[in-house]
Amino acid sequence: MQLTKKILLTLVVLILAYFSVEIRPMDAVDIANKDFDATNYAKNFVYNVLPTSFEKAVPLQELVAQLKTDEEVAFDKWSNAIAVGNIGYFMVRMSGSVKEITEDEVVLVTSENINVRLQTEFVYGNAIRDASGLVDNKKFQNTSDLNAIANAVNNIIRQEILPPFKSKVKLGDSVLVIGAVEMNRKFPPLNDFEVQPVQLQNK
Repeated sequence: MQLTKKILLTLVVLILAYFSVEIRPMDAVDIANKDFDATNYAKNFVYNVLPTSFEKAVPLQELVAQLKTDEEVAFDKWSNAIAVGNIGYFMVRMSGSVKEITEDEVVLVTSENINVRLQTEFVYGNAIRDASGLVDNKKFQNTSDLNAIANAVNNIIRQEILPPFKSKVKLGDSVLVIGAVEMNRKFPPLNDFEVQPVQLQNK
């Protein structure tokens, strides 16, 4: 009789515990803060915050020289990243002559014969958000807010910053560029850089 009571009590406890626990899939746990407006944050970031980093953007030829000498120093000195790992993001500046224009990119060659592929269509990922080091991930409740910022920033660059440049650029133009570069610490490029532009100016 005592054993039966213990079994019944155990079952009751298990049933109550089961219905008191809310089970949700992992992708539903990290829900963005409904009060956070990523679009407005991104607009302020692109037009007001990000430009404050332009003067500190590393000249591309200087970055290449340091990568050839010691890539660890280059990463420690100039790269930024929210996440820990081998991927670093650099804010760079360069000037070059337009040698090719495609639907997706404008290819420049610098006076140092460095190839630069300006991304004019596929602006994605975290490069622009993170390259300046001006987004503090500790101020955000979850990764969804940070992802929303990156997406909104990329949309502004793609829809507002790039179209005026794309509509006027021609072969042979000399262009000043500030942009973000994503780089793997283990496999840094030395002569072929994919750049996501944040500021473009024809000389």
